[in-house]
Amino acid sequence: MTALVIGLLLTWFVLSAANQIPGPWTTALGKLGISVVLPANAFFAPDPIDVDYHLVFRDFLENEDATSWREIPTDRDGPFRFLWSTAKRDHQAILAAVSGVAGVQQIVAPLVEEPDALIQVSLPYLFLLHHAIAQPRAAEAKERQFMVVEARGFAPRRRLNLAILSNPHRLD
Repeated sequence: MTALVIGLLLTWFVLSAANQIPGPWTTALGKLGISVVLPANAFFAPDPIDVDYHLVFRDFLENEDATSWREIPTDRDGPFRFLWSTAKRDHQAILAAVSGVAGVQQIVAPLVEEPDALIQVSLPYLFLLHHAIAQPRAAEAKERQFMVVEARGFAPRRRLNLAILSNPHRLD
């Protein structure tokens, strides 16, 4: 019985290793229907992601002046961040929210009469708004506006684009 289990695991290992390299055998494995149980990892994308998003905000004071834009920090935390990083989790949540707002804006908003109102009550938008409003504020601040900045490319040719700009929201 042990030899049978070892033989099965060894066969699965060899087929899994073969499934990592594209070739005629991957097509044959797919036709056999066993490719479902074989892992296939693609560590290197043909078009790597070179876009990052930064959430920034500013406050409007009682005298109608606006403060300068400030980025919400997403610093990596601690020496064991490769195992568990709450900052990485927060950053991934922001990426998912930006993607969600973009989806609402592109797919759903064209179908309704008031697209801006729909976007502002969507969960991804409300998540970004909550994240921005949770940041410390000046005592005279009465409204807060957030913006998502898209950073594309790598230094020195990095380009910044506006991805999302909110309306000012009351803070009281």
